[in-house]
Amino acid sequence: MSLSQQALGGVLWASVEKFGGKIIQFFTTIFLARILAPEDFGIVAMISIFFAISMILVDSGFSQALIREERISEEDKATTFYINFITAAILFLVLWFTAPFISQFFEEPVLLWMTRFMALIPIFFSLTIIQRAHYSHKINFRTQAIINLIAAVLSGGSAVVLAWYNFGAWAIAAQQVLMAFVTSFLFWGVNPWMPKGFIEKKSFKKLFGFGSNLMVSGLLNA
Repeated sequence: MSLSQQALGGVLWASVEKFGGKIIQFFTTIFLARILAPEDFGIVAMISIFFAISMILVDSGFSQALIREERISEEDKATTFYINFITAAILFLVLWFTAPFISQFFEEPVLLWMTRFMALIPIFFSLTIIQRAHYSHKINFRTQAIINLIAAVLSGGSAVVLAWYNFGAWAIAAQQVLMAFVTSFLFWGVNPWMPKGFIEKKSFKKLFGFGSNLMVSGLLNA
């Protein structure tokens, strides 16, 4: 397959993933809005900024730096994987121990364990950084699209069921955590990559030099 054919296929599958995901999310939100109260959405929205920032810090721009490499070495992969995973683990601990203060600030007791539960999202996301970068580097958006659409359907369906059984805001929180978990599970199922080595100073300097600018840009956008 020529590069132009790969690029065309990549655009088509990226469009399928984007619009397909939006459609699934649209109908999921309609069902949830019919079942849940407005304050249930508000409770989750209170802590959404913490996870928006966490996801940017976990990536740190390393994945985009990895994708732009002409050849991705095992040292680069291992460095990116461990940097992202360690960052995610630190953020998990930060969110876990600051959850009581977040709950007190918003005067919502439910946020204590909801914040701790949703702190798993950066962990799951960090585990798929290499697989995502690998498929993007190969212009293989088909696999990513299928995985993300399956995860969107399963997590959205689970959220609707939980909402129906009166789990309230927990249904929305569960949807986000399940989306991250199912995506991670499927990526590892189709591409069970394991890191070879640990953090290499040379790789870190090279990737961070490019990725740090993207991280700052992402934080400003968030």
